[in-house]
Amino acid sequence: MGRTSIFNQAENELILEWMQRNPNHPKNSYTKLSKELAKISSIEKSSKQIRQHWSNNLNPALCKDPLNEDEKIFIVQCADQNEKFLTKIVDLTQKEYKKLFSENKIKNFLHTRKRRLDRIQELPKLEVYEPKPFPPQSNIPPMKPIFD
Repeated sequence: MGRTSIFNQAENELILEWMQRNPNHPKNSYTKLSKELAKISSIEKSSKQIRQHWSNNLNPALCKDPLNEDEKIFIVQCADQNEKFLTKIVDLTQKEYKKLFSENKIKNFLHTRKRRLDRIQELPKLEVYEPKPFPPQSNIPPMKPIFD
């Protein structure tokens, strides 16, 4: 069950129209767009909220497919090479695979993987069963041969 968006359909359409008119939008365009949205919205949206909504949901170039194994390995390698900025990992992944994944998709994958690895490390170590040697059987008399 997903969360409900704070953006309504009219706001989404305005954002899409704005981005289509300004394909190489400068960073401050989110601030301008925030002012435009304020004219039609009862709830004020910050430029950061608009940027995140665009880059994680509305951008038509986003790849909605699940990550495949090669992409997962590449993302883990980027994260292991101290690429801590999600936007940098998104850019590297896009250059490598010609697919634009959202920051949220990559972040969720990395956090889920980290939690899974942490959980595995917290599991108690299983003891290996080693059978105990048989006690010496000195009190048992030797067997007599059946045929003399």
